[in-house]
Amino acid sequence: MSSESSPLARHRGLKRRTTDESHMRDSYDFSKGRKNPYARRLKKSVTIRLDESTVEYFKQLAEETGIGYQTLINLYLRDCATSQKRLAMKWRPRKTAGAT
Repeated sequence: MSSESSPLARHRGLKRRTTDESHMRDSYDFSKGRKNPYARRLKKSVTIRLDESTVEYFKQLAEETGIGYQTLINLYLRDCATSQKRLAMKWRPRKTAGAT
């Protein structure tokens, strides 16, 4: 198998291996494979709209702690879910047409 050095690999003191197709099989048997034990801990990508002030709060906290703001949001939400925190929400009844 041949190898070549990339600038990043040299920086890390590693050599990058190139794929030699002659070492590849036509097919592989995964019937005795096992599931990834860490799969349940993998993250799911979602799109969420947050108030600008909320994002700024977590970005400021990220600067203070050295932890990424998205990681901080995830940690906070995970803590809420683990401890089963509930928001104290009170909704005002909607006024119906014709009501005084």
